[in-house]
Amino acid sequence: MLSRTEASGVKASLDPAPGVKLGKPVLSGSKATYTDVAPGLDVVVDVAAGGFRWSWVAKTPAAAKKLLVGSGKSRAATARLKVSGGGKWAKDGAEAKISNGQGAKVARLGSPLVWDAQVNPTRISRFVADR
Repeated sequence: MLSRTEASGVKASLDPAPGVKLGKPVLSGSKATYTDVAPGLDVVVDVAAGGFRWSWVAKTPAAAKKLLVGSGKSRAATARLKVSGGGKWAKDGAEAKISNGQGAKVARLGSPLVWDAQVNPTRISRFVADR
């Protein structure tokens, strides 16, 4: 389980993708790193006062391809969101909003971000002038 939270009696948990097993994390400050949760993949969870951020770290292109599901522009890393205690979740754009039985929002999962951290060795330089 990556996270578990409770607000207004509603319980929500976020689990990694099916087939991913979290072992014992390496702790450093506010970060927990789960190494090799699948071949070539780490999970990093960073906890803050208002919530948490979790990241998949793909160490090889093959690992990144296995992590993503879907096709075209709709490819995304997967996780499982479970809500109980009378709550429910609904997709709102790229976010997931969790509400109580009366429909009041109690939590949200922000839009996922994906980027390639590899540095491009060819730099492009452009001169920009203000007029």
